[in-house]
Amino acid sequence: MRKAIPIIITVLVISTFHLALTILPENVRAKTLYVGGPGPSNYTTIQDAINAANPGDTVYVYKGTYYENVVIDKILSLRGEDRNTTMINGSATGDIVNVTADWVNITGFTVENSSVGPPSAGIKLFYANNCNIANNEGSILLWYSHNNTIANNTGSNKWAGILLLYSSNNTLVNNAMSEVGIYVNGDSLEHWNTHSIDTTNTVNGKPVYYWKNVGGGTIPSGAGQVILANCTNVVVENKNVSNAIVGISLGFSSNNTIANNTASKNLEGIYLYKSNNNFITKNNASNCSSIGVRLLESNSNTIANNTLMNNYHGLYLDSSSDNTVSNNTASLSKGTGIILSYSDGNTFTNNSASSNFGDGISLASSDGIALINNTASNNRQGIDFFCSNGIINNNIVSHNEVGINFTWSGSSTIINNNISNNWDGIFLDFFSSNNIIANNNIYSNDRHGIYLLESGNNIIANNNISLNNGEGISVDTSRSNSFVSNNVSNNRHGIHIDLSDDNNIIGNNFSFNEQYGMFFWFSNNNRIVTNTASNNRYGIQISASDHNTMANNTVLSNNQDGIVVAASDNNSITGSDVFSNGRYGIELLVSTNTTISRNFVSSNNQCGIQLYSSNGNNTMTANVISNNVGGIFLRWFSDNNTIDSNRVSSNTAMGIELDDSSNNTVSNNTVNGSDYGIYLVSSHNNAIVRNDVLMNAIRGISLRISSQNGIYHNSILSNAQQAFDDNSSNQWDDGYPSGGNFWSDYAGFDIYSGPNQDRLGSDGVGDTPYVIDFDSADRYPLTSPFPPLAPMPPFPLSATLTGTGFENVTLTWELSPDDGQRLKSVVRYDIYRDTSYNPDGTGYAFLTSVSNGTSQFVDVLAGEGDPNSYFYLVCAVSVNNSSRCSVQQLGKFTRTLGTGLNLVSIPLPQSDEGIGTVLQTVSFDKAWFYDSSEQEWESHMTAKPYPKGLGPVNHTLGFWINVTKDSNLTVAGLVPFNTTIYLRAGWNLVGFPSFLNYTVANLKAAIAVKRIEGFDALAPPYYLRAFQDSDLLLAGQGYWVEVVGDATWVLSNT
Repeated sequence: MRKAIPIIITVLVISTFHLALTILPENVRAKTLYVGGPGPSNYTTIQDAINAANPGDTVYVYKGTYYENVVIDKILSLRGEDRNTTMINGSATGDIVNVTADWVNITGFTVENSSVGPPSAGIKLFYANNCNIANNEGSILLWYSHNNTIANNTGSNKWAGILLLYSSNNTLVNNAMSEVGIYVNGDSLEHWNTHSIDTTNTVNGKPVYYWKNVGGGTIPSGAGQVILANCTNVVVENKNVSNAIVGISLGFSSNNTIANNTASKNLEGIYLYKSNNNFITKNNASNCSSIGVRLLESNSNTIANNTLMNNYHGLYLDSSSDNTVSNNTASLSKGTGIILSYSDGNTFTNNSASSNFGDGISLASSDGIALINNTASNNRQGIDFFCSNGIINNNIVSHNEVGINFTWSGSSTIINNNISNNWDGIFLDFFSSNNIIANNNIYSNDRHGIYLLESGNNIIANNNISLNNGEGISVDTSRSNSFVSNNVSNNRHGIHIDLSDDNNIIGNNFSFNEQYGMFFWFSNNNRIVTNTASNNRYGIQISASDHNTMANNTVLSNNQDGIVVAASDNNSITGSDVFSNGRYGIELLVSTNTTISRNFVSSNNQCGIQLYSSNGNNTMTANVISNNVGGIFLRWFSDNNTIDSNRVSSNTAMGIELDDSSNNTVSNNTVNGSDYGIYLVSSHNNAIVRNDVLMNAIRGISLRISSQNGIYHNSILSNAQQAFDDNSSNQWDDGYPSGGNFWSDYAGFDIYSGPNQDRLGSDGVGDTPYVIDFDSADRYPLTSPFPPLAPMPPFPLSATLTGTGFENVTLTWELSPDDGQRLKSVVRYDIYRDTSYNPDGTGYAFLTSVSNGTSQFVDVLAGEGDPNSYFYLVCAVSVNNSSRCSVQQLGKFTRTLGTGLNLVSIPLPQSDEGIGTVLQTVSFDKAWFYDSSEQEWESHMTAKPYPKGLGPVNHTLGFWINVTKDSNLTVAGLVPFNTTIYLRAGWNLVGFPSFLNYTVANLKAAIAVKRIEGFDALAPPYYLRAFQDSDLLLAGQGYWVEVVGDATWVLSNT
């Protein structure tokens, strides 16, 4: 009985064929046209015969090989004499037979050598219905074609299968395919589950299992290919479905299990379309010419423990979301190991994507991707990321061209990864912003550890970056990034910043780098704070870069210079420890308007501070410079600078030297313990005033080849030789009665007074000159120091709110360098306070004193709850009752906020700028800020804090808060000298960190402002009003400022 089944099927197919011919009216006059063969009127090409045929005719083709591409656009039958000997060769161009009409029958051909792959085929039905394709050899493609019968055909290479694309209700019977199979695809359910494909169809001698609309069951053993259409809870396991175009296909199918199958040497090993919640586990889909496993519009699937080797792409997710991809091996791909596009919320864990010709893992145009514990090695790019809101955590990324590559990607986190032996470790490119790169181990890369190009507002923190052949961190044309607490060592440069502004480099360790710990080139307005730069060739170098702030850094044991500022203006170096460097501690080259203050510069092998050809308004104040070969050197036309209030001690050669440098002011310094205290050579018109020069081994003050200098009101004490001068034009006094200098070895008397010292009565001026040499003398030597010696002030200072309810204000300072010193010994610190701000503290009321050696005072109950704002001065007072106050003031600011919306700012910079700390005294549920650079809002909600929401809140920002209960906004901190606020063209939401009277008119005079708006509680729904020129801007308020173009607004409290 079984032998009768093929006969019945054949009869049915033939009957259908004849029925189709019978029912067509054109068939009444049907005729047969012949191609090839012996007939004298036979056609020589198939296409000529088709063109000559009428609808319903038959074109009969004798055996032979026909090199042509045939188009059938009418109803007819095309019959070959014998499919083994009747061949149509397409010469590798397009389709061989292209059918665009209904009711066409084709039988008895071998079609070969079409273009490779869809949309071309041996026989293609294109919008063709009710056709019969039988007994042919070669590939068959149905495209938008329905109700066709494909029977008794064979195919024997990878593109010679049967492809059903966007087609429905087709019948496939008794087709035999070798090393190829059946491909079903389309974007609606009917393209998948309306066909009739039975097990008489075989792939490699094994049946094709096409299941449609099945719930439950297991695919039988021995399958050559599996297609599930609209199926659920089906198990496909332990099958070898190789060499079958697609080994296993799922369309519109869910909750199926595909496990332990071999689906290799296919076009695609396993394919899911619009299929969800399936388990694809422990399969081997290798050596596929396209993709090992592909998901298209398929969600919430589990892809686990699969082997995907030597495919073009290993795993491809397209428009597929919320899938879990784990423990897969995707290696040796000709393209990419794992690739994803337009697919959100996918999680990749413990996968290995290595030795791929393209990228290991490539993720594009997707949101919320998590890559955790994966390995990506020996690829072009280990991880290529073009997404947002993703996390890359704890991956091993090595031996790639680029380890992790971000392009136009934002709000993502790269954390806890091990990244080594790539060309670049991490590369942020082309406007990648608001990302966090933290806690990564990045080492032994051929070029840079981390490289930022045209990328801004990123945070790079707590990374260990070492042994990279280029830069540990390279920053190019990138602004407003923060580099915090990174350990960067044994690279060529620690951090190299080019053409990049407004970055924060805070709390990093740059050590043992071959060239520079930190290098800046044409980069402005960067903050370099609390970093350590040690054992590099140079610690910090700033070249052709302006308005940078270097504060509280530790720079030590570098082979050459500690800090170098070259061809740069308006930079500051403050509060830093610079010691044990191989050459200079701090060096300025051809730079102006630099502030060098309150630094400790010691034990450097040449100068503590050197200025070379730096002409104009450089200021060195309140530095402690000791145990260097030289203290402060000005050389080669370093003119018009100020050296004031420094303690220069125990330097080997000169304390302060001016060489070919003129019109400088050297004042209020203590210079002791060197060979020469103050040494001038070829330097003119300088003022050497009110310095304490004592106990120097060779000379106190020495002038060689120098003229027109004024040296007066100095205390010159116990030097081996008090002074030397080889030019008579220098002035050693300021005339009478101002006087000259106080000399410890002056032997004269003070009995007389007057310009000629001939009037009876003492006047504090010696009666006889102090002779320096044969043509130089101090005509009016002082008999006591002028004025009493003042100590150096405390620095740095800070203020914080303390107490369980933040009710106290705690002031903290670093002791004056003269605390415990002999000549200016500090005996106490006086603290002054007032409720109104005055830039110089005039009129502040005395609050209290604390003894020397004390560096803190708590102003009890002056914090939260006290309605007043306060401003503080801390002053060092010496044994002779002279005092010097801190240059900057501390402050406590408070402002009452009503329930509801408020527009605020923080006028005092905070050491902790986290939103929770800044607003610790306020009851609120939401805060939000407008980022004018990105033209987007950032927000923070207390009930559901989002780690990539509103970031640090500094004193330049204005922001909205929704107050849930009447509160005080209370903060304490350092009153800023100057604040620079960068404005972008259009609207900006800014703070106002100034306590001086400042109007809208003042703002308009400073920059090109179109409009400014401020908070008005009586103006819902936006609570804003336009400000007029006469309106005052107030500290602690936020303001909307519209500017014509990008602008820089500098606010002052001085």
